This record gives sequence, C-alpha cells and structure tokens, in this order.
Amino acid sequence: MRQDPFKPAARVAGQRQDVWSIVNEAAGASTKPVVNLGQGFFGYNPPKFVLDAAKGALDRVECNQYSPTKGRPRLKKAIADAYSPFFGRTLNPETEVTITTGANEGMLSAFMGFLEQGDEVIVFEPFFDQYISNIEMPGGKCVYVPLQPPKEGSERVTKASEWKLDIKAVEAAITDKTRMIVLNSPHNPVGKVFSREELQAIGDLCVKHNIIILSDEVYDRLYYVPFTRMATLSPEIAKLTLTVGSGGKNFYCTGWRVGWLIGPEHLIKYVSAAHTRICFSSVSPLQEATAIGFEEADNHGFWDETKKEMKGKMELFNEIWDELGLPYSKPDGGYFVLVNLSKVQLPEGYDFPPHVANRPRDFKLCWFMIKELGIAAIPPTEFFTDANAHIVEDWMRFAVCKDDAVLEDAKERLRGLKNVRLHIASYYSVLSFILLILVLRRIYAPIRNVLDAYISKRTIPSTALRFTFGGLLLISAIALLLGGSLGYFTRDQLHSYRVRAIAAEDNTNGYMRLAAVGFTGHLTDVLMGLIILPVSRTSVLSRVLHLSPSSLLTFHQLVGYLFFLAVVLHTIFFYSWVPIFARAPQGSVTKEAFAIDNPTITQSESLRRGPYSMSVLASGMLAFIIFVAIIITSLPYARRKRYNTFYITHAFSILFFILTCLHASTDFYMLLPGLLLWLLDWSLRVRGLGTGVQATLQGEGNGWYRIQVPIDSLSSGTAKAIKSSLRYPLQSWYLNVPAVSKWQIHPFTPARQHAGTELRTASSHERIVFLWRVPNMSRQEKKQAKEWTTRLTALIPEQVEAMETNEISAARTSPTTQIRLRLEGPYPLSHRPFEAYSHVLCVVGGTGITGALTLAEMFIERCRDAKTISEVAVSPFMTTKMTILWTLKEAEDADLADVRHIKNLARQVGADLVFEKHLTGPERQRLDVAASIKHFLDESNGEKSDMQYGTSTWVYFSGPSKLMEAGEAACFEIREGKKYGGNELEWYSARWDV
Repeated sequence: MRQDPFKPAARVAGQRQDVWSIVNEAAGASTKPVVNLGQGFFGYNPPKFVLDAAKGALDRVECNQYSPTKGRPRLKKAIADAYSPFFGRTLNPETEVTITTGANEGMLSAFMGFLEQGDEVIVFEPFFDQYISNIEMPGGKCVYVPLQPPKEGSERVTKASEWKLDIKAVEAAITDKTRMIVLNSPHNPVGKVFSREELQAIGDLCVKHNIIILSDEVYDRLYYVPFTRMATLSPEIAKLTLTVGSGGKNFYCTGWRVGWLIGPEHLIKYVSAAHTRICFSSVSPLQEATAIGFEEADNHGFWDETKKEMKGKMELFNEIWDELGLPYSKPDGGYFVLVNLSKVQLPEGYDFPPHVANRPRDFKLCWFMIKELGIAAIPPTEFFTDANAHIVEDWMRFAVCKDDAVLEDAKERLRGLKNVRLHIASYYSVLSFILLILVLRRIYAPIRNVLDAYISKRTIPSTALRFTFGGLLLISAIALLLGGSLGYFTRDQLHSYRVRAIAAEDNTNGYMRLAAVGFTGHLTDVLMGLIILPVSRTSVLSRVLHLSPSSLLTFHQLVGYLFFLAVVLHTIFFYSWVPIFARAPQGSVTKEAFAIDNPTITQSESLRRGPYSMSVLASGMLAFIIFVAIIITSLPYARRKRYNTFYITHAFSILFFILTCLHASTDFYMLLPGLLLWLLDWSLRVRGLGTGVQATLQGEGNGWYRIQVPIDSLSSGTAKAIKSSLRYPLQSWYLNVPAVSKWQIHPFTPARQHAGTELRTASSHERIVFLWRVPNMSRQEKKQAKEWTTRLTALIPEQVEAMETNEISAARTSPTTQIRLRLEGPYPLSHRPFEAYSHVLCVVGGTGITGALTLAEMFIERCRDAKTISEVAVSPFMTTKMTILWTLKEAEDADLADVRHIKNLARQVGADLVFEKHLTGPERQRLDVAASIKHFLDESNGEKSDMQYGTSTWVYFSGPSKLMEAGEAACFEIREGKKYGGNELEWYSARWDV
C-alpha cells in the first residue's frame, strides 16, 4: 500500500508548539496592547549611517544580484579588519571568514558540514532553542550539561557569573561519539560571560578529545565585564574553534539575516559548502550595508556608544525588579535579563488553554502576564530539557533592546504584579505598626502615659470622647494607609483602563469611571480588614492590649462609616459606567474588552472562567444590600430602639464577608487577621456559655435585683482567677438565662466577688454578685418587655413585687428563686491600677455603683493585706483613702445588701472608706460633679503634709453619660488650672457605647 504522501518527516513531526508561537498567539488574542519584551528583536532602527548604506546599496546594480556563496568580498574584508585586533592576528578574509544568512543558518551550516547520523554534540542548558533542531536536522544527538543557577536566586539579586558550569559534568558527557560542543558567550538567556578560566577548561577538554568548538558570540559587542574569545586562548584551541557572529545583533537589524563564521580554513570551507547547499547566497544589499557599517562604526564611536546605551537600558529596566522586590540575575553581557518570579502567586483556578496548562510554571506566568498585564516575555524552560526544566520554572526572560519609552511602559505594567502584593503588604505593614505601638503601650508606662494623654479637653463633635495622642497616631496610620492606596491605585487604575479603552476604541471617559471603581474597591478592601476586628468586651485585643471598650467601639464606628462611604462610591462609579457600556454596539470591541460582570477582564475570559467570574456583580450587589441593613440598624437611634435587630444583623454579618470574598478574592487576605480573632472570640464565648450553673435570683425591692453565683460552681481555673490577689477589680461577664431567652446575652460588671463575712475565706458561701435595676412596672409589662433582663425579673415570686425596700431591709432577707444560668467570663477591663494612687474617688450614678463596690472590695482587701505586711516590711500599697459618691433618683433609692456588706467589711478592717449617697428628684438638685471633685481634692490636699511623697488621686466614673461627661470636663479643668500643685490627677470612665 502506498505511503501517506502527507506524512511529515520525523525531523519535523511530533513537535509541540514552540514558545514563539505560544507567545505570539497570546499577544495577538489579547485585547490589550502588548509590550513585547520576549523575542530579542530591537525596538528601534539601525544607526543612520547603516540605514543610509542600505538605501544606497539598493541603487547599485551589483548589490541587487547574487553575491558569492561565501559572501561579498567587501563584507568579508570588513569583518576580518574589525576582528583581527580581537584575535591577536591578521585574519584571512578569503579562507577564514564565510558569510551566512544570519547566525542561525551559519550554525546549521556548521552542523550540516560536520555531523553524521549518531554524532553527539554537547550543549549547555539553558540553550538557544534553535541549536537543538539544527543539531538534529543532520542526524546529530544532543548531550546536555546544565548550568546551575545561584542557590539564593529566589531570595536576592545575583550575578550572571554565579550560574556555574560543572566542568567534571562536561568531561563526563564526552564519549567516543562526541563531535562538537556548543558554547554561547555572552550567554542567551543568562547573560553570563564565561570567564577565561572556564573557557580554558572547556578548551583543554576539546583539545584532549579533538572536539570542534562552535562558539556562539553573536553578542560580542555587548559585554559589561572583561570578555574573552575562545579562539584566542591558544593555537591548539583556535584550530578547533568556529566563532559565530551576527550583523543583526551588532547593528540593531535582526531582520536583515546577515551572519558570519570565523575559523581556520580546514573548518570554514565545509561550513561554506553546506551553506551553499542550504541558501546558496545571502542578501546582497544588506551584506553591502553591513560591510559599510563595520567600516564606519569606529568613526561614529558606535561600539562604545551601543554598549553604554544597552547597559543603561538594562539598568533602567531592572529598576522595576528592585521596586517590586523581585530578585533577578544581573547580566554580564547581551540584552536579556532573567528574573525570578517565585514570589508571584498565580490566581487559583486561573483559566489556561490546554497547550499552556500542561507546560511548566513559567509558561503559565508568561500567559498570565500577557493576558493580565499586557507584557510578553519568554519562559526559559523552553531552553531546557524536560528533565531539567524545574531549574528555571520560576524564572522569566525579558529583552531590553527596546526604546526607553517602551521599557517605561513595561515597568508601569509590571507594577501590576505588586498591586495585590503591595495592597496586602501595605495593609499588613500598617497593621503591624499599630500592633507594635499598642504592645509598647501595654508594656511601658511612659509610652502609655504619652499615648493616653489628651490633646484637647474639648470632646469630639457628636461624641463624649476626646482626642488622645494615641488616637491621633491611629488615625494618622489609617489615613496613611488609605491615602497611600488611593494615591498609588488612582494612577495605576487610570493607566490600566486608559490603555484598555484605547485598544477597545472607546473614546468616552468611561475608563475614568472604571478606574474610580477600581481604586474605591481597593479602599473598601483595606477598610473591610479593619472593620472585622472584634471590638466587644470579650475581644482579645481589649484583654491582651488593655484597650477600653469605648475606644474600640469608637474605632469600629469610624471605620464602619468610612467603609460605607467607600462602598457607596464604589457602587455609584460602577453604575455610572454601565450606561456607557450599554450604548456600545453589540459585537463591538468595547463589549468584548470589558465584561459587564467583572470589567477587570474581557468578556471571553469571563466566559472561560465560568460561573465564579460571572457572579462578581451579583455577589457585590448582595453584599451591598446586607451592609446597608447593618449600617441602618447600627445608627444610634435604631440601635437603642431595636437592639435585638441590631444584634441579629451583626451576628449574620458573616454572610456579608463571605460574599465580599466571592466578589474580590483578595479580600480574604485583608479579612484574615480579624477573622482569626473573630473566631477566637466566638470560641471563647461558646466555651464560656456552654456550661450551665445554678444561680440565685433575688429581689432587693424598689426595682433592684441581684443574681448570686457560687464561686465553687465555676471551673477551678475561673474560681482561682477570681480569688487571686492579682485579679483585676473591674471585670465583665456575659450572662444568659435560657428560661427567658435561649440566645440573648447581657454584659454585667459584678457588684462583688466575695459574699463571705471575711475576705478570701474558704467559705462555701463565696459568691459573685450581679446587680441591676429595672423601672417600676406591672408584672405583665415585665413579661412582655423587649429586654430579657427585665423579663427575667418576672421569675421572682409575685408577692415580692408588693414588698417595700424597708420591709426587705428589716427582714434582712430577700425572696429568692433558683435559675439556670450560662456564664461567660471574666473579662478584665482596661484601667490603670487604682492602688498606685494615694486617694481614690468613685463618682457613680444608678447601677454604676456595681463597679465602685468591686473597687471598694479590692481596696478593703488591700488594706487588710497592707496591715499584715507592714508588721514585717514596708507595704507597697499606696492607697490610703477611698470615697464613693453615689447619686441616684430618690425614687430609685434602696438599702442594698451589697452596700451594707462593703461598709461592714470596711469597719472590720479599719479601711478609710467613705460612702456618700446623693439623691435627686423633685425639689432636689443634681449632683455638682465638679464641686464634689474639688471638695475631695481640697480634703486630700489638706492631708498632703502627712504624706511622704505628696498625694495622687484617681477618679472612677460610671453611670449616665451626662455624669461622666461632666466629671471628665471637671478633671480637665482642674488639671489645667494646676491649683492643687503636686496632686497628680487621673481618671477612668466606664463607657460601653458610642
């Protein structure tokens, strides 16, 4: 049967798609203009004197006809004259020089002239890919010896000279069939200029084994370190060496295809013979122009200028790698640079065509950069065998033989590699800086004093808060982060979308709107990472770094409103672009260039990526709706009116964060720190609320209620922490009573943590006491109340509701009921230790008395311990006096058991505890907070003469916001007035909301 006439020869059949086709295909299919730094063609014309020579040659008859097969005599002479000084002897242009149709065809001619079927040729990896097909065409076999890249090539900038050749591996590769060895210096793609010692070692092996050396020196005019030519090492080596040169590389005219080989006559004549059978002769007018170029180059100072210019381009382009923090191999010659892109992470699930997906990582990087950045480079695994491709799969080759403007454009596009990296890195850098400052504040008192110092006594508008230096530093850090992102991404997005709009023939200003969509999106990313940081009383941030809940809540509120503003702007800018897209004709370039669901990619690319890519718009819309609901329910009026709705909306905010991660995958990296803290906080909550304890609910009369929890019913670790002398006096707990609500919880500050008649006894009667009050209302109204703490009081037996406070007080007992309680805590509140001050004043209103009672309990305990210590040593305890000033409405007054208990303990220990009650109501004046504080300081100042180091005062405020605001204002006024001399005055306000 007749053989298939269309069956290709084995030498060309079965070859996979070459790198040049892949790169050109991707570049051609891209809707973005592509900056091609892949193939090593020049981006500018040859020098004028060479161009003029070419134009002149076209006008001459003899230059438009066949040239001699060995080349035009004028060109051979010009080459011999130009290279004789380099070779250290006079070259014979007739016998030692032959002209070929480009350097590549010259090497093919050399292989054709000397190789038989089965002959072996040693090739160093990486290799110029054309070597391989040229060797195999005449039946030769390639034997590979890889150059080894620097071990730290992925970590630092290295030199091309650090790519090492194992000379022992070269010798081991030599067999009886070895006929030739191919050497490339300056090397493509590494840029390595082989040292004299390396060349000598290779040459000696070739002399020893009688191996022909094909020395590819096409970049011989572009070296930046000392350059040694193989043929100049010794006469013995010269007899074996064919030197390859290129007019295209020398004069910026790679399309002219003018090359040559220089060597001894016994080698050159066979190269010429093969060339005659392959091409017959090379292009006549361009040979003539190249000859004139050699003749006139020195007169124009061309060689020095071209080397200086190319080195400048290399330095100009490599600036981008220093900027991006990506290591590269600094070339010693040529115009290629290898860059290590191991730090560049390809998007998970990115859609690669099959012929790219099954190739090494550098092919994927190449495709990604063409499609996403509009820049073409060459994956260097193409220059390795499959066995050794792993050596360079993280590297990429870039050609810098382009106009400076093109290189600058390429640098701008490459900055897209750091967009996400810079975005995330800057976020984590600022976050780390803030964390460092907070840790230093936590550890070092001087730093804490500076950061906590108030800038002004005036409150922030619409709040009761004042600016501190720490707050100003935090705002500055966030402003720097947002401003830096805005400044960088504005320029980046404008450039990116403008380039795409021009390519899409879009003459509107739509690209500006898309750029606005882009950089507002980056702002939302940053703010979203900050908004998820947990700010509740259980927050690890609050507990570890000793941050007050009010500060965290204010931070959260500020970030929330900024985030909402950025989201609204992001949405407005996008929908302002939609009409421009809609008006574009169906099937137009604009419709293809921008996917309506995700304008960052093309329509065809969106279709290839599938449902995820096309869900970007939908996930963004749903996330926006959810966040609007969160914002509305978070407004102060709505939050106070419908707290449960606010709470539930926030609880389901996790859906918002999931949708935003679907909307923009980089959001996950921004959310990660806060998400981990959020999960940690919730795990602590669930763990704390997972175990129930039996508690006692008591009615104190006149709307006052208390819950008592036996300490022994808690875990051993919790009980030990409560009884510890090192405990924080001010702590918070979260309580849940399933009988009233299975999911609602409420924070409490305990009124006391010991119920025995003495402090820190082993009594089984030790209890934690939580105290609160509800307005006077009917039992039915209590059962229907929205707040579960009010509904909880309805569990008290009905007869208690009719009892007056004095009846309960006289009976010295309170009607009780047992309840099942889930308890989470304790969580210490951030404040300076009160025992560091000589005098403590607690100004509290209503249920704010609970914190004051806890402080008093600790004060009494410290007094008792100090008396014991003073018998054998000097006591470190400074506080000598505590005054509690409790203001409440006359209608709310009650003789509370916890107040009586504290007074009794103070008398037993002999602690200087003063307890004053100020009642308000009809015909009763409100407490003058400022006057009360000044009166206290007057008394303290009178004791100054009795103090060894003077007095210091710490004031604790808790209760209605107006009370705390008045107290803080008074403290500011007193401290600024300096009336009390050395009396140090500090204060703490127990704020829980914003």
